[in-house]
Amino acid sequence: MTLEKRECEAPYHVEGCSGYGETIDHHTPRCIARKILHWKKKQIDAPENIQYLSKACHREKDRTTCERFRLAKKVLTAEVTQEEYLEAIK
Repeated sequence: MTLEKRECEAPYHVEGCSGYGETIDHHTPRCIARKILHWKKKQIDAPENIQYLSKACHREKDRTTCERFRLAKKVLTAEVTQEEYLEAIK
């Protein structure tokens, strides 16, 4: 699938970012959306949950997915606050 040329939508760009959104990414990772939030496919793939990232920025974001998953479970069990979660994934 070829994406139209768009800017990378990462909130911050990592070294190696081309500046272009070469890949499609979910703001809320699919594993969190499915297993923790119990979202349906339509919610997971909704336009507001999609962003376009460069390959480098996408790799960096994916590097945090396991930690985000662990923290999201804690948020739902009130072990950490949403603010603590957002601070930890920066």
